[in-house]
Amino acid sequence: MARRHKSQVPRFNPKKELCHRHDTSMRRYNCNVCDKQFKTKNNLSSHQVFKHDINVIWHTCGVDGCDREFKTKGHLKRHQAFKHDINVIWHSCGVDSCDRKFKTNGHLKRHQTLKHNINVIWYSCGVNSCDKRFKTKCNLKQHQSMKHDINVIWHQCGVDGCDRKFKTNGHLKRHQAYKHDINIIWHQCGVDGCNRKFKTNDTLKSHQANKHNINITWHQCGVDGCDREFKTNAILKKHQAIKHVI
Repeated sequence: MARRHKSQVPRFNPKKELCHRHDTSMRRYNCNVCDKQFKTKNNLSSHQVFKHDINVIWHTCGVDGCDREFKTKGHLKRHQAFKHDINVIWHSCGVDSCDRKFKTNGHLKRHQTLKHNINVIWYSCGVNSCDKRFKTKCNLKQHQSMKHDINVIWHQCGVDGCDRKFKTNGHLKRHQAYKHDINIIWHQCGVDGCNRKFKTNDTLKSHQANKHNINITWHQCGVDGCDREFKTNAILKKHQAIKHVI
């Protein structure tokens, strides 16, 4: 019988043999609450903790009487950093003497992109020869949805037979608050015993400026030497239209 050359003899690889013996590519861990499957037991445990509250070890904040609870220590630390400024590692901008600072590197990069045009990846629209471009993909999608009706997810009202629909959930909630008084957070005035309340903070500020002279930004006319000034830009424009025919 002919002898095989040494190079033709298959070598024993302990790591390969170990991987072969413990190959888990075909093994699946089922949830037992839902029908999801996972390749590792750790992934299954993590899924059950987050999705089904099984074997959860709650981490309570407790700072300044805060009773918020979190499922992981990492989420607790993130909350304490953002809400209570505990163990915050500040990220300073420093571009063009900008003194802004942020609690995460992601927020710093976003600020530098939007405000200082650093490492900007422009997203062009191109729909119907639209030449608009945006610094974030999110803003591009929002523009295409609002202006070109691309990938619009309509949000139907349906309250009391209302057939209005909106392109964003925020606009739907605003409509339901204004028209149907759903989930309204009232903004109370309280200045000099005033008991007026408003559905938006902007309306409250406008009321306080007009009625109580709080935080007024005066709007000067200046047309033909006119020295009239007004508390709102709307009143200024009305004055200019009537008096100066602008």
